[in-house]
Amino acid sequence: MLRPVVKFLVLAVLLALAGRFLWQQQEQEVAAHHALQQRLQQEAVELAQLDARLTARSTWEKGLSDDHRRLAAWKIEEIAFDLHLAERELRLDQDFADAEALLQSASDLATGEEDPAWLSLRAALASDLLAVKSQPHIDVAAAYLRLQALTGLMAHLQAPAHLPASWAPPSSPAAVLPAQTTLASRWQAGWQSLLGLIRIQHSPDSVPPLPSDLELSALRLRLQGLLQDAAWALLHRQTAIYHAALTQCDATLSEHALLLDTASLQLAHSELQELAALSLDLSPPRLDASLRAVHQLQGGAQ
Repeated sequence: MLRPVVKFLVLAVLLALAGRFLWQQQEQEVAAHHALQQRLQQEAVELAQLDARLTARSTWEKGLSDDHRRLAAWKIEEIAFDLHLAERELRLDQDFADAEALLQSASDLATGEEDPAWLSLRAALASDLLAVKSQPHIDVAAAYLRLQALTGLMAHLQAPAHLPASWAPPSSPAAVLPAQTTLASRWQAGWQSLLGLIRIQHSPDSVPPLPSDLELSALRLRLQGLLQDAAWALLHRQTAIYHAALTQCDATLSEHALLLDTASLQLAHSELQELAALSLDLSPPRLDASLRAVHQLQGGAQ
């Protein structure tokens, strides 16, 4: 009788233990399922937030890309404008200083652009800028102002109050008549006096006579006219006229050296020689490579 009861009790205990184990397993699975659900929900919220941030970033990058494209298009137009101005300065005015400044501005605008399409433009700008820098620069404005200053100096030329003592003509002694003279001696004395007058009136070439006010005014106008001719030739790059006018002005000054004090004369000669040393025969480089490159960029930006 006891053995079946024991078996039943043992079986009941085993069934109870198995049932508890299964219940615990189910509870753990339910808890894991709830945890997984919560985690999935949290990840869904995070993904939604990340998607919103990505959308906002994409919109910002698109706006930034549009701004960069607009900035690049503006740079291209500015570079083209600077290049056309530099070309005009070189071709028409031969103003190398302004052309160099414009090319440097265009090169600065192109600096920092890493797009391969810009590389040809940057290389062409660097080459053209170096070509302009290698040319001898003539400060036309400074040379013109120096010519005007010399013109003002010539307008105030004054004749000296007297000739230098070293250039004075030899004096003729006055004829002294004896107490008793004959007619022949009187004629001889008169002839000597006349010869003295002739020597005074026609002095040697090394001692030119002082000019009258009219002659001095004519000399001033001639020197001013020659300097104005040189100024006109400078502005219009007429080399032959420029050098001829300065040479004639210097020669005229040398011929009338008495009209200036030594310091002023030396200053005028020095200025004329320095101005005559300027070379107006320049061969300005062409900017074709840079212009082609910027035109290609303009076509690509449209």
